[in-house]
Amino acid sequence: MPFPVFLALFGVTSVLLLRLLFLLRRRLPRLDAAMPRTSPPRGDPEPSGIRVAVVGAGPSGLVALRELLAAGHDAVAFEAGQGVGGTFAATYDGCLLTTSSTNTAFSSFFPEGEHVMWTAREYVEYLGRFADRFDLWPRIRFGARVESARLAEGRWEIKVSSSRAGDDVATHHFDNLAVCTGVNSHYDLPAFVGQVPL
Repeated sequence: MPFPVFLALFGVTSVLLLRLLFLLRRRLPRLDAAMPRTSPPRGDPEPSGIRVAVVGAGPSGLVALRELLAAGHDAVAFEAGQGVGGTFAATYDGCLLTTSSTNTAFSSFFPEGEHVMWTAREYVEYLGRFADRFDLWPRIRFGARVESARLAEGRWEIKVSSSRAGDDVATHHFDNLAVCTGVNSHYDLPAFVGQVPL
């Protein structure tokens, strides 16, 4: 079969399948109706003695922080901005997410109310409620830009600046590092043997 014909058939099949799923969704009972709206508290986990630095307090940083704390690790998030949300907190007014609240919300903290397309501001508010629910605020250092991270003698040496000029730098040591800065952040990729150009 020629490739253009295959693409046309694939496109038509995809559209028909999506239409069928849409029609079925309207006839099936809401699958999330019986889902708990938040995860039950896990209690106080046994401390692991492992210190973990989380870079970023956007969606992935908040979830990483929550899961690390729930596993008993001593975790701290460093966020360059003044609030949670990462890129979503610094976007233009009226920015609309391209996925519904049903798909964007965390399974451990399902949003109340109707399923909608959130604006960036509404999503940042949701992330704030997530931080409230799991008591993450005391573990987030705002206005703290990670300037460098290097593995030295089996531990991570993290240099964090607390000013825009970067002249007030503190050094912290952690056992592990989770970089949760997202795809819209500037990064410096070190050169290494066998590297494929981006």
